[in-house]
Amino acid sequence: MSEMLKCPILKELIGYFKLNDAVHLEEGGVALLRYMRCEIGSHPFANSLPPGIFLDLKLADTWGTCKNTIMHYKNCPPDILTVRESVGVQAFYELQKNFPEMEIALVSALTDIPEAEIVARYGQTPWMKIANDIERIEAEYKKYLEWVHSSTVNKPFSMVVCSPLEVQALDSLFAGRYQFIVPGIRDAWMLKGQQARSTGIRQALNSGATYVVVGAQMTQGSPRKGVSVEESRTMTLREVVRSSRVVVEPNNPLQTLVNCTGFYQSRCDADGKIVGPLVGYAGKDETGKNFVGACYINLATVEERPRVLAHFARTLAENIKGIIGDDCVDVFLGAPMGGLLLAGALSQEMNVRTAFAEKKVKALSDSTTGVKEESELVISRHTINKGDRVIIVEDLCNNFSTTSKLVNLIETLGGVVVGIACILNRSPGCIWLELPVMSVIHKPLPQYRQDDPEVAHLVRDGNVVWKPKYEWSKLLATMQKK
Repeated sequence: MSEMLKCPILKELIGYFKLNDAVHLEEGGVALLRYMRCEIGSHPFANSLPPGIFLDLKLADTWGTCKNTIMHYKNCPPDILTVRESVGVQAFYELQKNFPEMEIALVSALTDIPEAEIVARYGQTPWMKIANDIERIEAEYKKYLEWVHSSTVNKPFSMVVCSPLEVQALDSLFAGRYQFIVPGIRDAWMLKGQQARSTGIRQALNSGATYVVVGAQMTQGSPRKGVSVEESRTMTLREVVRSSRVVVEPNNPLQTLVNCTGFYQSRCDADGKIVGPLVGYAGKDETGKNFVGACYINLATVEERPRVLAHFARTLAENIKGIIGDDCVDVFLGAPMGGLLLAGALSQEMNVRTAFAEKKVKALSDSTTGVKEESELVISRHTINKGDRVIIVEDLCNNFSTTSKLVNLIETLGGVVVGIACILNRSPGCIWLELPVMSVIHKPLPQYRQDDPEVAHLVRDGNVVWKPKYEWSKLLATMQKK
């Protein structure tokens, strides 16, 4: 393991070290975990968290035996523990109660069993079996919590183990409620071995895997195909980089946005003063100068990742239903340009019509005279009917200048605006002109006039990125500086 942690590629890729039968060695599992923790702690991880321990025991006994087994690790607990679907719900409860920091991963359909065998034995496909196990365990667990009058352990597990062939359907069905650990990774240069349901690593990550189990591909290579360990590691890293993987954090949309590299925060010094660079905002003060700030949310990074966009759309749809009801909207109207894809995703989620507004140029800009382009918002591609209940969709809401124009346009066409929906609401409140502002993230971000004493020296020194999206990689790089 020490040698693996010295490999730059592995240090970049490894999130957890997985143990299963290795904990039954003569020296004992507890001693092995302690040794691994010590080894991990001896290696620096400058830009990431050190790897965790994934104990793949697949516990499948009575609740007392499950509890007694894991209690051996009380003083050196793993970060993730696997448990079979066959245990009673009390086993999940006891494990959660005694190890609240440990993540429990459900194992329902082993990846070495062919789909035909699972269908023959259980009368359902692998993904259906896993989905049914999740829902039924959840239902019985809820009853158990009511019986023991407990409200502190509200989920039996937070992770699910499945093959890469099931992860996309499960990720879509459970809408970000669980993270998925996906074994069965066998790229084209590897032999399949014992895996019956497998894909390459990039396909698994693109399908929704949170973590993938990659053993032989990283430690042995494929000698029979003439691929060395070093070559296999390099090709694996290349596949990971080419994937669209983003860890969707259940119930933590801001962290999901950070995982998309969509969040910038200026560094501060030891006294808490902003170091910069600052970023320019679209809003302007009464003198016509743009506001500046220390944070920037780049929601284009969400649009590039369909799984994250779909997850945010599901979350936002639930917010909309909770605030103004299920049958509350006839049209989601996307504001150009940031609201277009989100409006389409919301329409799919709630099965209602989509419409887009567009910018129509009235007069071109002239750099020689300093004349700016003149444009107006129009709805020409789609139709707003009289009486249509419309929700205006934007990626980010703050000063509502575009929103105001769209309200006037929709009302002119006979529609009725019933709310505003967005991924991020930067404004202080959740109501604008008596309309609800429904968002995935509500995070007011401070903005400053350019002559504000807190930031004036940074503006004066030119330490401002006025078009953050065009220099996004530069901004993210500054966050890594010490």
